Amino acid sequence: MAQVPNIKLSSGHDMPQVGFGLWKVDTKVAADTVYEAIKAGYRLFDGACGESMPNYYFTLNSHLLRCTRRQIFL
Repeated sequence: MAQVPNIKLSSGHDMPQVGFGLWKVDTKVAADTVYEAIKAGYRLFDGACGESMPNYYFTLNSHLLRCTRRQIFL
C-alpha cells in the first residue's frame, strides 16, 4: 500500500486520511478481514456499523502484526 498522508487532530494525534470501511463486512469474517487489511497497510478502520454489529475488534490482539494499538484508529 502506498504511503497514506495523515491529518493532525486537535488532540495532537495523527490520523490516516484513508481508511477501511467495515459496514458490510460479515461478522463471521470480520477479524480475518481486518487482519488482512492491517497486513495491506490500513491503520484506520471505520466501524460505524450500527447497533447490531458486535464489537469484534478486540479479538484481533494476535493479528496486529507489526503495529501497536496506538497505530490503529477505530
